Amino acid sequence: MVPLEDSAWQTVERIAHERMRKNDKTRRAECDLGTIQKNFSVDCSGAAGEVGFNIFLRAALPELDKPNAEWFIRQVPAVLSRPIKEPDVQIIRRGYSKFVADVKSSTSLYCTINEKQRRERPAPFYIPVRVISGRGIEVFEPIPSVVVASWELRQGHSPYRSEAFSRIKSLTPIEFRAWLEKNLTPVDRIPRISVN
Repeated sequence: MVPLEDSAWQTVERIAHERMRKNDKTRRAECDLGTIQKNFSVDCSGAAGEVGFNIFLRAALPELDKPNAEWFIRQVPAVLSRPIKEPDVQIIRRGYSKFVADVKSSTSLYCTINEKQRRERPAPFYIPVRVISGRGIEVFEPIPSVVVASWELRQGHSPYRSEAFSRIKSLTPIEFRAWLEKNLTPVDRIPRISVN
C-alpha cells in the first residue's frame, strides 16, 4: 500500500469538488448515480486513484522530474471542462515504445470498468487502483484491454466489467518499474509499416 498524506487527501477533495462544479450538469446518464453525494464519492475515488498513482509513479521512477530524464510521463489534467477520448497516462522511456493506460480506481473489492466508456475511450491497458479510504492506495499489475474484454459483463447502474482485486497481482513501485522495463519494446525492434 502507498500511504497518502493529509495534503494528498485535501488535493483529492479539491479535484472532486472541481469536477462536480464543472461536470455535474453535463454528466452523462450512465455516469450519474442519482445523488450529489454518490457522484461526489465516485469523483473522490477517481481523483484518489489518479493522485495516488502519481505519487506511486514517482516512487517507481524517481528520475521523472529531473531534466533530460530517461523516463517521462504525460497525464490528462485532473479537471476538464468536457470528456475526452484519450487514456489518462502515457509513460515514455526514451528509445522505447510508449505505455498508454487508463487508471481505474475503486473503493470496493472489485476493479470495475464501465463498458460504454471502455468501448468509447479504449486504452491498450488499464491500471487497477484500490483506494483504501483515509489511508492510501494499492496499485495492481496493468491489465491488457483484451483481458478486460473477457471479464464478466455485469449490470449495475449501467453495464460494466469487473474482476476481484484478489485475483489481480498487487505491485510495489519497484515491481511496477520492473514490469514497465520488461514490457516496453526498444524502438529499433518495433516493426515499421510502409505506406505506398
